[in-house]
Formats: sequence, structure tokens, C-alpha cells
Amino acid sequence: MTATTDRVLDGDRAATIMAMVTARAWRDPEYKDRLLREPAAVLTEEGLDVPEGIELRVLEDTPAVRHVNLAREAGDVRQVIGGLPGALEVPEGGELRLVRNSEHVRYIVLRTPPAGIDPAMTSETTLSHHTAPFIWAVEAVVVGSTVSIVAEVVGAVVLT
Repeated sequence: MTATTDRVLDGDRAATIMAMVTARAWRDPEYKDRLLREPAAVLTEEGLDVPEGIELRVLEDTPAVRHVNLAREAGDVRQVIGGLPGALEVPEGGELRLVRNSEHVRYIVLRTPPAGIDPAMTSETTLSHHTAPFIWAVEAVVVGSTVSIVAEVVGAVVLT
């Protein structure tokens, strides 16, 4: 396995594109449906390089279900989860689902819009300008990530 296939979608350019993809998915139900069905095709069209042999799977958070993507290098899950105080708030009766990237599968978690954010108003420009406080608060949810990207806010992309 090469570094390229191990670190899919890494870097500032990918972060910016993923933030725009997430904002568009919040605004456009047809686009979101296609992202959920064909993530590699959508991300390739948006200008990202998805190496051959890597399968992307998009998981969508709901008010009752939250996903946490553990990077392959995350180590002991109990230690990782213990390092996220308050970041894993799950509503009463809700679920927390852990997923872990593998050599050939990378998960993308499409978060629900942060409280106080109107998805209809999330253009690419307003997303980066107005949600910066949310971005860094939610980034911690992505466990063991070596990727520091804006999209972690809303898409929780960990593709390491």
C-alpha cells in the first residue's frame, strides 16, 4: 500500500472541497442522495483524486444516530473514546456507531448541520466564514485523525 492510498483526501485543497460538498449536500437533497450512493464519482467530479481500489462509504448522521470514524491508526478504542470528553453527546435513546477505515474502505460521515446553522444559507463562502467556531469544536470527534480539514465539521471526513 502506498502513502497515496493510505491518506485519501488529505490536505487543504481536499478540506476545502469537502466543506463545499457538505454544504451543498445540506442544501440540495438530490446531490446528497447521489453523494450517499456514489461518493467516489461525486468527489471525483468535484476535483478530488480517489485512488483505484479505495471504496468510499458515506454514513449520514441523524438526530438519533451519530457516527464516529476511527482512523486505522487510532489504537485502543477505549483510550480514544476516553480522550473525547463531551464530544460524543448522544441524545437519550440515541445511538453512537463506531466505524474504522480499512486498507480498502474509507468512511465519510455526513454530519447534521450544527445548531444555529440554516442549511439553506450554507453557501461555500458562508460555510467557511460563519461556522469556524463549529468547525474546530466538531473536529475533535474525528478520532485519531491526522487530517485537519474544514470538512470534519460537517462531514467528519477521516480518510487516513
